[in-house]
Amino acid sequence: MTATNIVISPKNQTIHVVTDAASYDRNGVLAGFLPKFYTVPGWPGGIAIRGMSVATPILGYELTNAFATFDDLVECIEIVLPSIVSRWQLTDHIEMLVVGFSEARGGPEAYVIETTDQTPIGVPEGTKGEYLPEPFVLQRLPNVIVGPVIPGEIIMDAWFEGLSENDEPALLKNRLRKVIEMQRHALFDDEVHWIGGYVQHSTITREGISQCLLQDWRSEDQIGQLIKPAPIDWPSWNVAHGFPPGRRLAVG
Repeated sequence: MTATNIVISPKNQTIHVVTDAASYDRNGVLAGFLPKFYTVPGWPGGIAIRGMSVATPILGYELTNAFATFDDLVECIEIVLPSIVSRWQLTDHIEMLVVGFSEARGGPEAYVIETTDQTPIGVPEGTKGEYLPEPFVLQRLPNVIVGPVIPGEIIMDAWFEGLSENDEPALLKNRLRKVIEMQRHALFDDEVHWIGGYVQHSTITREGISQCLLQDWRSEDQIGQLIKPAPIDWPSWNVAHGFPPGRRLAVG
């Protein structure tokens, strides 16, 4: 269950992608850290992988060679992707999110495409989310995507005010930091923490791509073990990062 958060800002003509770097087995045991967003400076844009994270460089390389422009990818990926998946024997579930600038439609866009009908890690068996299409069907995404969805009690505890495509860059960066911190501390239906390693923030404009490290938890996360985030005091965290403190819950 990779954290993949995307904010498309038509007003600022900017794409923000925030991903974590934890790689693990199906039980959540940490195997290592690796980037999950493959940048494509030539579009400009990129590809984020959820599921079979080792496929990130493979699909990035193949799709970059197959499509000279983002519009080419949007038009033809449903035809090309099945043969790439078959040739590389990428049999595990892959959810691929692609972002870039459409010259045909005049702005930044995000899409999702799946390679199997398997249930992704961390999603209850037999359920499919709103943005999980059938295999090899490209689906456009809204301008703000937060994945995985944060449980309501975490949002309330953290006193989170939400994301907007119209947020100014500095505020948006800070709110995206808070989003992935909430995702890290969330326990999902399988009672496992899935978000870890470090956090990469990619900012894409028509002029190019910049990246920075947004969070780093590698001192906490141990290879061969489950991810166990250190306890967090949200009012203190909020103050330290320039947010209103929110409320403290009474004890006893």
